[in-house]
Amino acid sequence: MEDSGPPVAEHVNGYYLAWWSLVHFLMEGDGQAHRRQALLLLHRREDPAAFQQLIGSYAEFEPRWHQHLRALARARDARETP
Repeated sequence: MEDSGPPVAEHVNGYYLAWWSLVHFLMEGDGQAHRRQALLLLHRREDPAAFQQLIGSYAEFEPRWHQHLRALARARDARETP
């Protein structure tokens, strides 16, 4: 298994953050609008077209995902500012 893909170990933190943020957006972002589709996506993991069918095109999805991340960062900064 270890030699079956890219060298994950050297970038594990970046991969973790990317996947965590994606799942967080799918479950909580856009007022939880994608939660049901995200759960359905888990059941269709063998189908590469499932993401686009259930969530939408990546070109439309990505800006909202990034906006969600910026909103999380702003909320964190507001909590940390005395």
